[in-house]
Amino acid sequence: MSRLSVDEKRAAYLGILGRHMRALRKDRKLRGTDMQRKAGVSTATVSKMEKGFRGPSLETLGRFCDALDVDMFDVLAEVGVAYRRSCAPEVRVAACPYLRRFDGLALFAGVADDHLPDGPVGLITEAAVVM
Repeated sequence: MSRLSVDEKRAAYLGILGRHMRALRKDRKLRGTDMQRKAGVSTATVSKMEKGFRGPSLETLGRFCDALDVDMFDVLAEVGVAYRRSCAPEVRVAACPYLRRFDGLALFAGVADDHLPDGPVGLITEAAVVM
């Protein structure tokens, strides 16, 4: 994935975010209309976000997480780990949950890896211990 453009990387990230949010909704046996009502957004917003066509604002993501009763930073960390693994499956993710949360937030905000100190936050080599 390293050869992809910034737009392609963003699209890949939003696809993973959308699939993750959809899985959380389905785990709770909620329909799209239930999410629309609980999060206070349109059904089009729910659909576009879950399909990865549109990234939610931080406020909208917060509403989705509140409606699903999940911690937004945990969601961002989980999505960040899934995205990093899709980019480099051979690399393991850091055991530190705070680094995973920071990396997830940076990815959501669209901060490029080369703007982070030491590149992608929270990634370590195969030899390291993983939780």
